[in-house]
Amino acid sequence: MHRLATKYFDLPSEHTAVLQDAVAWVDDEAAKGTRKYDYIIHDVFTGGAEPLSLFTDVFLGNLRSLLNPSGAIALNYAGDLGLDLTSRILNTIDHAFDGQCKIYRDQPPTPSSDAETSSRTDAPKEDFLNMVVFCRNSPGPIVFREPTAADFLGSKSREHHLLPRPELEIDFPLRRDEDRRGEILRRGEEGAWRSQQAESAIRHWQIMRKVLPDAVWELW
Repeated sequence: MHRLATKYFDLPSEHTAVLQDAVAWVDDEAAKGTRKYDYIIHDVFTGGAEPLSLFTDVFLGNLRSLLNPSGAIALNYAGDLGLDLTSRILNTIDHAFDGQCKIYRDQPPTPSSDAETSSRTDAPKEDFLNMVVFCRNSPGPIVFREPTAADFLGSKSREHHLLPRPELEIDFPLRRDEDRRGEILRRGEEGAWRSQQAESAIRHWQIMRKVLPDAVWELW
């Protein structure tokens, strides 16, 4: 990915690349306490199911410790709101950042999913979506400045999607249901969720096969 980003996406040459296990690296940096960042982007895709070790309470807590006091983090997660695993992961993010977060889906709910998900305590049976979660390291409102033309880099897609849309915000499961506030993903419990992770991956690929023909993915 680093090679492709450098060759095809103009990754600036002035950067430090760390190509190693993320969990071990974050644990080590958190223990040192010497490296701090203004913002962190947590984005991972491995073919349909993200590694759960990157969404545990310990990992996210360590990741937060790498932020400056005024720092912020953006986390990408794709999952089905009808699965307990998705709710648990969102709860864990919210818990790790003391509720200082907002979630946005990348597109409106489809007619087959429940358009009232954000105001209900029961998730729809099937609503697979791609989400971006924004969290602050310190208390305060999460706001986004109005983008300028330079922010779009000449991309119509970037112009359309860059600024989160208020109508696409959804509530955290943790805040919807007091009885489930303690339901977070703890380090060491990842294996207990393999069946739901597999189910989520299947639902993911059902969608991806509509984006491009089967043959493309099979060759990939």
